[in-house]
Amino acid sequence: MKLSKSKIIGLIALLAVVGVVCGTLVWRQSQPAPAEPTEQVSITGYLGGEKIGLFDDAKFKALAAKQGIAIDYRKAGSPAMMDTDRKGMGYLFPSSRAAVEYGNAKGVKAPPQSDIVFNSPIVLYTHKAVADGLVNGGLVTKDDSGAYHMDMAKAVDTMVANTTWADVGYTAGYGQFRIDSTDPVKSNSGNEYAALLATVLNGGQPATVDSVARDGKTIASIFAKSGWMETSSEDSFNQFLTLGVGSKPMMVGYESQLLDLAVNQPDAFKQIKDDVVIVYPTPTVWSTHTLMALDEKGGTLLNLLKTPAVQKLAWERHGFRAANFAGTDSISRFGVPGTLDQIPAVSELPNNDAMQHLITTLQSAQAKLVADISMYDTMYTQNAQQYRELKMTVLAGKKALADFNANQLPALEAEAAASGDAMQAQVLKDFKSKLDRFAKRLDDLDRISVVTLQTAPQIKIIQNADQTIVDKIDTTISTTIPVWKSQMVIALGLSNQRKALDLQNKADDVTNKLLARNAAALHKGAVDAEKANQRSVVEIDTLEKINAELIATLKETVQIQKEGEANREAAQVKMRQIESDLKNALLENAQQM
Repeated sequence: MKLSKSKIIGLIALLAVVGVVCGTLVWRQSQPAPAEPTEQVSITGYLGGEKIGLFDDAKFKALAAKQGIAIDYRKAGSPAMMDTDRKGMGYLFPSSRAAVEYGNAKGVKAPPQSDIVFNSPIVLYTHKAVADGLVNGGLVTKDDSGAYHMDMAKAVDTMVANTTWADVGYTAGYGQFRIDSTDPVKSNSGNEYAALLATVLNGGQPATVDSVARDGKTIASIFAKSGWMETSSEDSFNQFLTLGVGSKPMMVGYESQLLDLAVNQPDAFKQIKDDVVIVYPTPTVWSTHTLMALDEKGGTLLNLLKTPAVQKLAWERHGFRAANFAGTDSISRFGVPGTLDQIPAVSELPNNDAMQHLITTLQSAQAKLVADISMYDTMYTQNAQQYRELKMTVLAGKKALADFNANQLPALEAEAAASGDAMQAQVLKDFKSKLDRFAKRLDDLDRISVVTLQTAPQIKIIQNADQTIVDKIDTTISTTIPVWKSQMVIALGLSNQRKALDLQNKADDVTNKLLARNAAALHKGAVDAEKANQRSVVEIDTLEKINAELIATLKETVQIQKEGEANREAAQVKMRQIESDLKNALLENAQQM
């Protein structure tokens, strides 16, 4: 039977398809069976917040899984993790060798393995308007590459002198010039900033126990300008980005934080790219991220972190410079303006004795602030009691004075006039003199009662400032943190969605290659399914609208707070005028009696 040309072509196509399928089956059967999954051992330790992004990175988790470990962490500041219960912990990962030495001095048993894993310089984060203003004021310089530099000796002198923001060039700034940081007693970035201040005050030489004893009060006064401080560099950086220039004009942080944001949160970085800038302090200090392996599992983690793959990942995706700079290419890869490949001026940290003395000094300053708050409570109670007693004394005295003037004085005047005796006249004169002194004494007591009345709001003003800080913490807990959590959930959802779509795309590609000659009938269905899969559940316009509303809400909230503060200040002026008017009226009334 003679076959037609079309049938011959169809037969050939069918044989080709069968050949491809059979070849694929043979290839699959020839491949070795997949390895059984390695049983993973869980390891938990304390981790500085700035490294959470790396430890949550899926690529890092995959590299850890190949080593047979599943890594968990508890966030803690570098000095704080040395004072925390370490039962069940396999590692400590502070942000400096100084924290390691501090831990050893606090009784943390020297681990069998300990090594520097990453480096990141301490930098200052600020806003472009602030940086340009400080350039005009001479406190900051800008080099030809666009990088900003701050002379820390000038900065310390400026803070010690209580110079205002306006005086150093940033005319829109409120209050005194300051550089905010984390708590130096609990967090490494704040601790290293304190060490840098101590070194600058020591003429650029690493601080000693003697220099800290000499300059400790000055350092404590500089930190006091910031008020309440975060205990995590991650939280402090997020607050800096969220609250804006009015709340945190300038803060201490790690260079890696902005680099990490640029890589892993490109949309967020795009919003702040033209506003947030890095200022390199001159000098600065290196933050040497050191892993302390507390057991064998911790040793496995240390070896993993030192591998070229992790060192490369930590630099390219999270901005941590390698311990030996291996695999660290130009910082220009991040697209962050004003960054430097080489840090020009670095100071050595003080020795362990000096650092411990510095921490002790700052702890004492904190304790004094707590004691002051308690003292103000006692002062207010005593002041209120004194005011009530003075008012009762003045009231009784005025009643007695009125009785003397109405009864005893007229009787003595009549007796002196009737007798014509000179001695009796002297008695009358002495009595009038006593009444005059008594009236003056009552007036003095009345004036003191007004002073006590004025003292009460002064005490409360200080306490209300503390309450404002507490309210700020409450706001962070009730508002900011839930926003972060919701955004994390959204980010995880989008990530899972992307993984599913990528997997679907790969499956479609394989199917199309194997069945290309026989796909005409499936073409329309495959295309429609792909379009459905590619359609996002949440449109980007919706996300942009939500983000814009959130930003507008934050800005409007800040504006309302500012207006409230202005209204309170105006009310304070009016209340002082009321008190003044009342006082004048009382005085005038007293004089007319």
